[in-house]
Amino acid sequence: MRAPSEKRIVLVDMDGVICDFDRRGNDLYQNLYPNEGVVTESRSCFYLAEAYLNEFGEEAEERINQIITSEGFFRSLPQIPEKSMNG
Repeated sequence: MRAPSEKRIVLVDMDGVICDFDRRGNDLYQNLYPNEGVVTESRSCFYLAEAYLNEFGEEAEERINQIITSEGFFRSLPQIPEKSMNG
């Protein structure tokens, strides 16, 4: 059993298997920058920030990086419904 003072290690799914990283990033980007586009699922690269760079330039890459590294971002990721661990 873990002692209360021990640090916990949290593993985060970042490739869309359990949680929808891209959807949350795109939703927040769209909320903050409603007149800008967002990347689509048919992008040609794996990383969301790289997709923003390729499609919209350095400013968009910086913006999405600020979003996905902000406090609470990972806690707010929506679960992919069909990947529910309960059923």
